[in-house]
Amino acid sequence: MPAVPVYFQTAMPAISLPSDEPSSTTTLPIRKHKFKTPKIRLHLDDISHDGSSVFLSNIKGNEDLEQQVQNVLNLLYDHDTPQPGTRSVTFVLRAYQGLAYTTGIELDEDHKEIHINLDYIAKLKGEPRHEILGVICHELVHCFQWAAEGTCNGGLIEGVADYVRLNAGLAAKHWRQEANGKWDGGYQHTGYFLQYLEDRFGPGTIKRLNQGLREGQYDEKKLFGGCCSGKEVEQLWKDYGEDLAKRKGSDEQPSKTEEGKTIPTDTPPKFDYSNHREALLIGDYNVYRTQLSRQLLAIRKRLGRATAKKEKFAKKEISASDVGSNLEFVHLLLLTAERAWAHAMFMKTSHGEDTNGKGITGSTRSHIISRLSKAAKTAGQLVELLNDRGISKANDQDVLEARAYRSSLAGAEEFEKHSEGQRDPEQSNDQRWQPCLRNYAEARVIYAALYERDRKEVYRDILANTIDPTIRYAAYQAHLSRTIAIPTIAKRYFPSEDKELVGLVEQVDQYALKDKPVPKNDEDKQSSPQDVPNSVTWRGRKANIVDASIGQALATVTAAEARLRSYLTSNETASNRDKAAAYDDVLTASQDAADATKRATDELEKERVDEGDPRMQDLRVTSLAVNYGLISWRVGRNRILIGDDDGLSFSALQPKKPKRPRKDGRPYPEKEEPRSRKLARLRERVVLYDATIQSINSVKDLRGAMRDAAFVTELDGKEAYFRALKCLNISYSHSLLDGHLNALALLQRANELLSDPSPSDATASDTPPTLHLTSSSAEAAQKHISALLSRTHALVELHKLDANARVAAEKNMTSAFPLVQNLNAYPTPGVQVDLKNLVQYPPKVQPVPVKPLFLDVAWNYIDYPGREKEVPVKAAATPADELMVNGGQEEQPKKRGWFGFGR
Repeated sequence: MPAVPVYFQTAMPAISLPSDEPSSTTTLPIRKHKFKTPKIRLHLDDISHDGSSVFLSNIKGNEDLEQQVQNVLNLLYDHDTPQPGTRSVTFVLRAYQGLAYTTGIELDEDHKEIHINLDYIAKLKGEPRHEILGVICHELVHCFQWAAEGTCNGGLIEGVADYVRLNAGLAAKHWRQEANGKWDGGYQHTGYFLQYLEDRFGPGTIKRLNQGLREGQYDEKKLFGGCCSGKEVEQLWKDYGEDLAKRKGSDEQPSKTEEGKTIPTDTPPKFDYSNHREALLIGDYNVYRTQLSRQLLAIRKRLGRATAKKEKFAKKEISASDVGSNLEFVHLLLLTAERAWAHAMFMKTSHGEDTNGKGITGSTRSHIISRLSKAAKTAGQLVELLNDRGISKANDQDVLEARAYRSSLAGAEEFEKHSEGQRDPEQSNDQRWQPCLRNYAEARVIYAALYERDRKEVYRDILANTIDPTIRYAAYQAHLSRTIAIPTIAKRYFPSEDKELVGLVEQVDQYALKDKPVPKNDEDKQSSPQDVPNSVTWRGRKANIVDASIGQALATVTAAEARLRSYLTSNETASNRDKAAAYDDVLTASQDAADATKRATDELEKERVDEGDPRMQDLRVTSLAVNYGLISWRVGRNRILIGDDDGLSFSALQPKKPKRPRKDGRPYPEKEEPRSRKLARLRERVVLYDATIQSINSVKDLRGAMRDAAFVTELDGKEAYFRALKCLNISYSHSLLDGHLNALALLQRANELLSDPSPSDATASDTPPTLHLTSSSAEAAQKHISALLSRTHALVELHKLDANARVAAEKNMTSAFPLVQNLNAYPTPGVQVDLKNLVQYPPKVQPVPVKPLFLDVAWNYIDYPGREKEVPVKAAATPADELMVNGGQEEQPKKRGWFGFGR
């Protein structure tokens, strides 16, 4: 039997748990997206300094620094949002007055330096690693955040840095949460306020706030209004103070540290639950369990259910009336179930690396199953209490979420029973795995229905990361065909005999347990799932889809592509940002298809299926096609953001005029777009070109891509096309800075890149932009660059003449020739014409160029070798007094003399 997949170690879903306090000793790797890490350098000014020793003994340069870069980028950006072009970060450790600061080098602002005081590091006590990582995280934010072209409020800049440090689990122990003074006090004072905004207005609020600082001047009202539903920041600060006072009034008083600084104990800043559960992805279940125990103790104290010291524990049952009167009783049950599950996962990961090959057996296995059984029973108790709706005041969604949570825990218990240990010899393999399938099928149908209605990412993550992989593994053990889709398996094993549950699910989604009807019009086709394909075609090769989850994901991609095409066709006047945002669905669906393909491939590899097996061959082709499609959509989104014609032309934008009229009634004067704004737009384009080129190169890293020489040649041509456009746009920036010679060199490079004909793909006119290129776009680019090359060449020559003229003007250089001899030349700018030197006077005898006479004489009167002699013909003598014939006179022969000969 193959080993248990690693993804069964990931977090189980939970509903509506209260926020947890981040660990003060652990930095959490945040890996939603893998960003490109810039070059990181370390410079120690004094290796013998005590601070250098403390730094090197606590920080792993090859792991910690790169991890903090990923944390910062994941907390500030999504994988497809523009980022500053930081290319390198150098950490300089030296002794000076201060703590730490960030700066850019003089030659290039894209190369950053972070200076940290060695004296400060040497004086750190307690946990120097935690504090050093916190300082590094804070300063790295300054390397990657936007700052409204240098006009942003300094307090907000520092607040964003400490907000990132807070969410990376690196908050300093002396920090305290308060609402005194102004909101832009900076550092943790503003960082906690930004965390409040993130919790209030949903995940991604601070990311949007950071993107709002990417361009233009700092506008506080516009910035916070766009990110916080139109509310002003002063009102938000007032609301934050009221919320903080309410929470502090209901919780315990904060404690004091040894230094006497106030820190929050049971009133930590609220964190988004889905973000906080990312700590479970690293498998640190012991820390998670400790946090749950701390919260359980606090809730029991508030509810009067805590057991005093030296007293015997007495279990106190929770009733439906308790739940109806105080919602914290629900939290008490949830935390109890979640802690039992975390304990089981901790034991499982602790004993997972065995050497005997038998897995976890004996008392450890029994202990794990008992903890999961307790978690499922506690969740089942919550379901019973919520079912008494008249007393518990629960609604239908509360009951559904509780049932889904209980089913997922019960399914985990059944999975552990049969995966590696306890087996009933009287039961077949199919019968053993049916309870696991039934429990997970119930959870899958409920969460899918809730996601269909609410479109919350938390439901989607639960399905994709936990439930669907488990159902696929259990179905494999139950000898179900891989070609059966997971939704079909879930509907087959769903407890349809429970009419009450069926009614609740169908109220949420009427098609949760049955197929959707055939769409009647185009609009229905775009919103309904497409037919699940059974094969894919890649460059003329057809491959069968061996896993139903891949076909389901590809059907979703087709539906998302139809919606994208419809949106772009009907909203041609929409902004580029709105058009790019329409790519989100198709990108998400394509990523799901790529993940499904990888999971299927990993399963076959774990089963040690040979590469020559038809299933593996089909999966390799499918993987190449699916991943190429994902990269193609990413490139298409970049092309939309770049602008029309892939950024071939660049024109100034007209600044927006104020809505309010002037007091004097006159119109506002027309203003030209400032040069700094133009350069910023060109810089954004270059970043997008770099991302596009990187995406094209990543295609070559796909398994099997390099074997197709024609395909590699095609990719090289597309890469050359975007490299040429990158050179073109950089040349625009040099032209704005009067660097015409650099612009000429870049245009020449772009012309060379386009010298070879770029490969073109036959695409329909209404197809959304992707990695596919047309011959017309390549021809237009080459024609435009050639024309611009000639123009820039002329400008360079003119600037050379102008520079020479300027030098001549500075030296008062004049021509020695008279003006009459220079009438064909334009006077040098800045040099006055010498009117006293019009002609040469007195005139001088000068030689005039003429043809030598002896050459003609030699030609006519010298016999050259090989030349035939001409026989002269004598004309008859005519009397001088001969009469005129027919009223005229006969022509007399011409006389030959010195000047009578000719050639």
